Amino acid sequence: MPRGYITLENEWYSPENVRQYTRRRMVWVIHYLGDIRQGNYPPDPDKRHEVDIPTLRKGRKYYKANRENIISVAVELMIRLEKTGQDGAMVMLHHGLGIQYESLCKMFSLSYEAVRWRVHKSLKYCEGEERKKRGYRLGG
Repeated sequence: MPRGYITLENEWYSPENVRQYTRRRMVWVIHYLGDIRQGNYPPDPDKRHEVDIPTLRKGRKYYKANRENIISVAVELMIRLEKTGQDGAMVMLHHGLGIQYESLCKMFSLSYEAVRWRVHKSLKYCEGEERKKRGYRLGG
């Protein structure tokens, strides 16, 4: 398996944990974006959790449905990826559609290392708290 590749086999995040923008969670949300756009919470592969009930958020005086929570996370992630331009598009193509780096090299006329670096850099920008301060420098 290529270095930097993230597998999602039997991986699942509860609605309370999905809001933490780690690289693995972002890739998980991208992987299930089709389900999320249809208003469905990604299924638990072990079927240990039922996710159709509203949850109470700590420090809030209202209930927020899990569907709304995951949709807001997906929208925020898409906004962050959009700010990274072509690099974000490569993230979506690779992690969302499963297009391999080799194919992305041909599509974007870049070397393998450049594609791998730009995908990595885009995901790091999306998870980072400093993204508001420093912005994103497109390309390598």
